[in-house]
Amino acid sequence: MTIMTRGLRRLAWSRGAAFDRHPGRDLPSSLTVLVAFHHPARMRHLDGHVRNVLACPFVERLVVLNDNPEVALAPRVACADPRLIVIDQPRSHGCGHRWVVARRFRPDHLVVIDDDVLLRPSQIARLFRALLAEPDRVHGFSGLVETGDGRLEAVGGATRSVDLVMETYALTGAHLDRYAALRDRLAITAERRALIDGALDFVLVSRAGDERPMIHRIGRVLRCETFDTPGIAVHQTAGFAPGLHRLREDLARLDAAPAAPRQQRSSGQHV
Repeated sequence: MTIMTRGLRRLAWSRGAAFDRHPGRDLPSSLTVLVAFHHPARMRHLDGHVRNVLACPFVERLVVLNDNPEVALAPRVACADPRLIVIDQPRSHGCGHRWVVARRFRPDHLVVIDDDVLLRPSQIARLFRALLAEPDRVHGFSGLVETGDGRLEAVGGATRSVDLVMETYALTGAHLDRYAALRDRLAITAERRALIDGALDFVLVSRAGDERPMIHRIGRVLRCETFDTPGIAVHQTAGFAPGLHRLREDLARLDAAPAAPRQQRSSGQHV
């Protein structure tokens, strides 16, 4: 795809799902969608995210989370839809804070979209359908699989099980609670907490289901032009790959230990 074609597709997407049908009227209105922003370069797509997500009739609420205290997002959103919730945080957080915020809403079903991923309504609907069909799994459209020599290989554009799901996550409220319980078991040092909360939260989210996560063929996925830019994309930071290796070793040791009982969903609200 040429630079011009990508630009035209992003422009069409930003206009509110142009050339995309609005599916999912048969789906239950029980989906919470959360998009967390930090870098101003990705906030240019804020309006497009709002338009595309709220074009989905099955979305109960859209939470736009801003973890950059130097920028206020609420004044930038020209939308009166009561389903939209904009949260400007008073201080900066890592990627893992979005799961803390998501738990406050006690969602039955949740889709969390990385801020560099530009999904259309039909793609969100496909992920929601996959979650409803197999609620014991975490779902997405791209992921990582372990190769025979222990490396991780990126996969996408197919429907298959993976070891780790990335970029967009479809899960249940029960999965959120399991993520929190697993983080509590692993984050016993400041270093581990920083790894998980800074950029590697997706590793634990991928382990929150009863079975391996699934990715699905949802069509061509547009991304922000900064999706691979050093200094903006967290996977381009120097400590990302070594941290991922250490965290995988931690999980392997945890798997070898006696299993702890599954945590049931609690009824109270979390803050």
